[in-house]
Amino acid sequence: MNNLRGVSIVLGLAAMLAAGCGDTGPKPAARKAVRNAPPPPPPAQFQPAPPQPHPEPVRKKAEVGAGAKQGGLYPVATYWRIREQIDFIQVEKAMQLYKAEHDNKGPKTTEEFMEKIIKANQIHLPVLFANERYVYDPQREELMIEVLPQ
Repeated sequence: MNNLRGVSIVLGLAAMLAAGCGDTGPKPAARKAVRNAPPPPPPAQFQPAPPQPHPEPVRKKAEVGAGAKQGGLYPVATYWRIREQIDFIQVEKAMQLYKAEHDNKGPKTTEEFMEKIIKANQIHLPVLFANERYVYDPQREELMIEVLPQ
C-alpha cells in the first residue's frame, strides 16, 4: 500500500515536470525589445540631505508627578507622589538656606546647584525618563526638567 502511494507521488511529480510550470519570462518578441532598449540612465550623484536643525529641548518645572515612577496601583502611586513631595520640599528648604547664606542669591549654574543644594543636603531627586535631565534655571531660581529631543 505504501509502495503504491510512493509510486503515485513520483508519477505525479514526473507529470508536473513534463508539463512544465509555465513560462514566467518575457515572450520572444518582448525579449527582443528588452535587448534593443536603451541603457538605463546613470544613477544621479548622491547629494546628502541638508542638515536638519536640532529642535530645542523643552523645559518644564520639576514638580510632583514629573518623574518616571508614576502610576501603578493606587497605594503604590500614592507612595511615589508623597516621596516626590518630600523631595521637592527638601529642595525648596535647602534653596532658602543657601540664599540666606549668599545675600539672597541662588546658585549661578546647574553644577553649582547640584553640588551646593542637592549633594550637600543629600536630596534624592525622583528618577526621570531616559530623554530627560534636571537643570537649574538661574534666572528663575528653579529646578527644571529638560526634555531632550529624541
